Amino acid sequence: MLLLLGLTLTIVAYAGTLRFEFVYDDLPQIVSNPAVQSWRRVPGYFLHHVWSHIYPTWPGNYYRPLFLLWLRVNHAIFGLRPLGWHFSTVAAHLGVTAMVFWLARRITHDDVAAAVAATIFGLHPAHVETVAWVSGVSEPLLALLFIPAFVFYMNARERPQERVKWIALSLLMFALALLSKETAIVLPGLIFGYEWLGHGLPDNDAGESANAQPREASYSEPWAAKLERSVLATLPYAALGLVYLAVRQLVLKAFAHPEAHVPLSAVMLTWPSLLWLYARHLAALGRMSLFYDEGYVYHPGLVNFWLPLAAVAAIAACVVAWSRRSKPAALASLWLLLPLLPPLASIGIFGNGEIVHDRYLYLPSIGVAILVALAIERLPARGRLLQLPATEVAATLVLAIALGAATIVGSVHWANNLLLYYDGVQQAPRNVLARIHLGTEMLSRHDITSAMRLYYQAHDLAPDSWSANFVLGFINFGTGRFTEAEKWLRAGIRITPENPNQYLYLGLTLMNEGRFDEAAASIQHGADLWPQGPGFHYGLGLVAQKKGELRGAVSEFQKELAIDPTSGAWRNIAQIEAQMRAAQQR
Repeated sequence: MLLLLGLTLTIVAYAGTLRFEFVYDDLPQIVSNPAVQSWRRVPGYFLHHVWSHIYPTWPGNYYRPLFLLWLRVNHAIFGLRPLGWHFSTVAAHLGVTAMVFWLARRITHDDVAAAVAATIFGLHPAHVETVAWVSGVSEPLLALLFIPAFVFYMNARERPQERVKWIALSLLMFALALLSKETAIVLPGLIFGYEWLGHGLPDNDAGESANAQPREASYSEPWAAKLERSVLATLPYAALGLVYLAVRQLVLKAFAHPEAHVPLSAVMLTWPSLLWLYARHLAALGRMSLFYDEGYVYHPGLVNFWLPLAAVAAIAACVVAWSRRSKPAALASLWLLLPLLPPLASIGIFGNGEIVHDRYLYLPSIGVAILVALAIERLPARGRLLQLPATEVAATLVLAIALGAATIVGSVHWANNLLLYYDGVQQAPRNVLARIHLGTEMLSRHDITSAMRLYYQAHDLAPDSWSANFVLGFINFGTGRFTEAEKWLRAGIRITPENPNQYLYLGLTLMNEGRFDEAAASIQHGADLWPQGPGFHYGLGLVAQKKGELRGAVSEFQKELAIDPTSGAWRNIAQIEAQMRAAQQR
């Protein structure tokens, strides 16, 4: 009954998202991504990074072929109608919510606690980014595979006569989870922890029963034997994880490609403030947004390091103390901690403004939901309601209403890009990316004045930001301010010389200034970086046409049409051919 109520409330909480538009990365990742619009492109999902269709010359950090396959299936079914995409994303989250009930029941051995955990998980406002945003579905997709991988291992341990079958199914789910999102790499750690906790703690929370045995009485296995058993159980998963890392290395040419150069000391000094923010959000405290002002900590102070460290340490001490008395609490704590390790370890590869996102809390919130359910289960029993303990039902309903209301309110700004980016600027006034995205949205609405103001504000916040310099170059080019455009584009090239598009716009800028040879050299450099990139041969054709080299221009326009048949280069060819015929007649 409680599970059905939780699922129903979750549907109600996210029903409004079905009217939402494509936002943020949905536009380049779905709407204008040819890779997810043709079945012929599916083999390439396993050979390239997620953003290779936009940044083919840039090294990628995301190898997620099954996520791309999910996008392809959705495109085949729904086309570019946002309603269908949002429906499938909400459905995926509901599926994970049901799986959380399955997992929690196996961990707690209690249907009521499992239903409470699933209800809390389904309605938690930290999931708004994941569920209200179509491209956020990578997290539910991961969870739909990751949870069975763990539960199937539990089956293998509890049913020795069927161990081979369940281990095989578990490893299959693990492999698929790895191909969905790299966070799945923590499963061997969960397996190790589950085996380590297999002996030595009571199965139920010590506070539930007066007959619960103390920890010392239930522990008899030697430490070395327990370690050996845990390591042996983990080996097949570790081996599969190494195979995945080797494939990832082969495809991406490295385990990761840093987008920023951040010393390890700064990364470690930043962890307490990030963990404190995540702890508040897991407790459903504070306003959640796509953007945050959290940045790297280079010099530890009271507010940015010591206070967050003390708060996180206090929380950790409480969780450890509880986990020492209860195996369900210990397992839930592992589900909370381990999935947080990859995003924490990888923050050094991202620039300021991108080091924290609520979507990273999707898997960890499973552990929190189970811990809260265990805490509710410890409440004193006071009567019956719906044939269940009244105090547990009442506490769950109060939590569900509060979490559901926060989710409904928090999802509103994901309705379209204007609301999303405006909210981002309000919530994170020092975040460069929030202002750049809002500026771009204003530009799409033909409000050039507002766009320029936001872009200049972004540059003032971070003069070394490639994005801020590039967009200033682009918008000045588009408004005919070619001297300014050249300045900003050259600044972007100095910061990040690998992006080919900036050479195209610099070349077009120089062409408009009559500097044809420099223009051709710049555009050709961009074409060399991205041989199959659209626009480069068109730009070279324009330069040749301006110089009066008509046959060379036709050749470049033909090359452009071979790359992009939808290009308007055919008009230029027709114009030149008419011009050449007129010259012959004279």
